[in-house]
Amino acid sequence: MQTIKMLLSVAAHFGMVTFQFDVEGAFLLPDLLHKIYISWKGAYYLCHKCLYGLKQSPLRWSQELGAELRSLGMTKSIWDQSLYTRRTDEGWMLLASHVDDCVGACTTTNQRDELLKHFRFPFSATENMNWCLKIQVDRTFSNGQLLLGLSQPQAIEDLARTYSVVDSNKKTVPMAPGLQLSKKQCPIPGSDEHKIMSNVPFASLLGSLLYIGNTTRGDILQAVNRLGRFTANPGKVHWQALKRVLVYLYHTCRRRLVFGANSKGYDLKKQCSPISIYCDADHGGDPDTAKSTSGLVVLVFGDAIHVRSKKQGKVSSSTGQAELYALDTGTRQHDVYRQLFFEMTNFLQKRILAFTDSQVIIAQVDKGDLSTKTKHLRLAFQAVLERVTDNDILLQHVPGVDNPADLFTKPLPKSEFEKHVSTILNDDKFSELEWVSCFYDRS
Repeated sequence: MQTIKMLLSVAAHFGMVTFQFDVEGAFLLPDLLHKIYISWKGAYYLCHKCLYGLKQSPLRWSQELGAELRSLGMTKSIWDQSLYTRRTDEGWMLLASHVDDCVGACTTTNQRDELLKHFRFPFSATENMNWCLKIQVDRTFSNGQLLLGLSQPQAIEDLARTYSVVDSNKKTVPMAPGLQLSKKQCPIPGSDEHKIMSNVPFASLLGSLLYIGNTTRGDILQAVNRLGRFTANPGKVHWQALKRVLVYLYHTCRRRLVFGANSKGYDLKKQCSPISIYCDADHGGDPDTAKSTSGLVVLVFGDAIHVRSKKQGKVSSSTGQAELYALDTGTRQHDVYRQLFFEMTNFLQKRILAFTDSQVIIAQVDKGDLSTKTKHLRLAFQAVLERVTDNDILLQHVPGVDNPADLFTKPLPKSEFEKHVSTILNDDKFSELEWVSCFYDRS
């Protein structure tokens, strides 16, 4: 999903033609590498083709698709096996595959038509991508700049009807600020509450919200991940908190993750920094384990291609330690972002900007050494120091109130929450009427 979002961000920045096609019966097309016999109604059959459910099927389809795209002049990325690129005198083309769904962007419509014309597998395609992986993709222009808006209103509305929250009162934030959720609130096995909660589809709703949070609505990710810690034995208070997330999502289901809104601030012909990483941590926020929560936001052309909220694996004895762990894990894949972006745009960003609100960590990295009281942070510190010394990342300070990664560490008050959500989604400048002016046929 990170690769697909980066592809769409690049497409919006350069005003490329986007398209999508779905291979029909993908797993039934490749031949099997190893003999498999199937027993059915007292008889045994030798399989010659892959079937859905066989362990060989995903690998064989990936190999078949890769071979077909390479025969059409595409080059597979060495950083992401699902990304293919092609550069010719006519322009360049990007293609990302997700099992049997392919998302593409190209400079001209002729490139798209030529690829689909010679693609040998049966498929269904749309000229201008409007649906992909259950995501609605809207297109419009603002001051000559192409904007792509990703949303999932239909999936959210279906969830709201399934869990009967359509008539619920509107919530302005997914989780109330200061709400303390603990395993002490989990029911005792065998109790009446435990029997009631055993029939509640907590994990099912959690999984649906987690998918939406990881694709288009990162503003609910912190709340969903925090509630995911109680999946094994949720209590009534946890179920009510999870339904509140759905209520908030339902009343804001028309919000979009917008790509291209900030593109005019980046010119690749000049030395700019289109990729930036924001890291933050909430010290000791988990009441059960006293572990901290890390928040991460990765921006490309100002578009959020990856957000994450995750409980740290170790207990931090200080705020600086928690911030350092968040910075270490947040910048660990800096080279992946850099190289994927280079394969897509032919622009290599030498140093990725890494923002943190911890001036203590920046000062220690500038000094190049730890104090006697922080020697226990040697491994994480050396990892960050090495990236800075090798000019892979450049540490920058950002005030805590302006750090969008704070959204993924703890529940925030309404004003702070809306400020960071506007940074992540980039949709606060555009009304619904502007998106209705999309030029593709919605039918």
